[in-house]
Amino acid sequence: MSQTKEKIKNVAFGLFAQYGYSNTTMNEIAELVGIKKASLYAHFKSKDDLFLTIYQELVAEFDARMEQTAEEIKDLSFEQKLYIGYEKYIEYFLEDRKRVDFFYQVLYFKPTNLYDKIESHIHNYQQQYQGNLEQLFEEGMTQGIIRQGNAFEMAISYRCFREGVLLFLILDIGFTKDKMKQVWDNYWNGIKKT
Repeated sequence: MSQTKEKIKNVAFGLFAQYGYSNTTMNEIAELVGIKKASLYAHFKSKDDLFLTIYQELVAEFDARMEQTAEEIKDLSFEQKLYIGYEKYIEYFLEDRKRVDFFYQVLYFKPTNLYDKIESHIHNYQQQYQGNLEQLFEEGMTQGIIRQGNAFEMAISYRCFREGVLLFLILDIGFTKDKMKQVWDNYWNGIKKT
């Protein structure tokens, strides 16, 4: 892949993350890359094409990281699986704040002309992830590790907990990464079987 194409993607990624799809122009991208706007179209057919390329590459990168994590934790205890899954998820996004900003733009300010395509992908992705989590919680209940309950609701609660911790870390309001384990201990004490 050409250096120019990579530079275009990197510049566009930063602009889309900071300003969103609608407030980013191909002119701005070209100017920051140091090329003429017409040259962008030698690499990407349109702004939609550029945005989707970045989105798809980030999703693939995230998937690869989560699959690697799943492989690393497959033989660990139920609690370790949940904790490390939570920790690795947070770490992934904290490594590069633009990832969080970009995904928030995608989730809350989808480009109108790409809405159906992105929404369909997110919906399918979330269903699959939710199903995997529900299965994990079912296993935890079957093994007597966590209290009995509704696996769907437990999976949703875990996801809400994880997203809340990420938000607190992003907001930088005195909540530090060191507190992640303390918060986890409170969460775990709420779901484990006593």
